Amino acid sequence: MRSVVFKFSVLTGMLLGLPMLGVVLAGYPITRYLEFPPETRYVCHAPFSWVAFTAYALFIVAVVFPLIVKTILCTRQIKIRPSPPHTFPWWGWLGIITGAVSWTLAWTRFSWFAPYQPHTFTPLWLSYILVINALCHRRTGRCM
Repeated sequence: MRSVVFKFSVLTGMLLGLPMLGVVLAGYPITRYLEFPPETRYVCHAPFSWVAFTAYALFIVAVVFPLIVKTILCTRQIKIRPSPPHTFPWWGWLGIITGAVSWTLAWTRFSWFAPYQPHTFTPLWLSYILVINALCHRRTGRCM
C-alpha cells in the first residue's frame, strides 16, 4: 500500500510539476497557464492554408470513399431481430429537459449568466448521454 501511495505521489508531482518547471525555465509567467477556463488569447493562430485544407480533404476522401462504395455495393442483407418496444424511461425525459435548458443557456447571451457561459459544455454532454442511454433502453430494454 505504501508503494502505491508513493508511486501515485511521484506521478502527481511529475504531471503537475514538470509542465510548470518548463514554463519557469522558458521565462514565461505562470499565471497565464493557471487560469481557468484556459483561453488561447496568448497564442498566435496560424492563417488559413488552402494547401493544407486541400491535402486534408483529399486524404479524408481517399480513406472514406472506398468504405462508402463498399457499403453501397454490399448486397448481403443483415437480419435484425425486432425486439418488443419499451417505454421511454424517465431519465430520458430528464435529459431532454436539461438539454433544452442547457442549450438555451449556452446559446443565448443573458447578462446574468455571462460568468458561467464557458462552463455550459458539461451539462449539454451529460444531457446527451442521458438521452442516448434512454433511447438504447427503449430499443433493447436494457442500458448500455
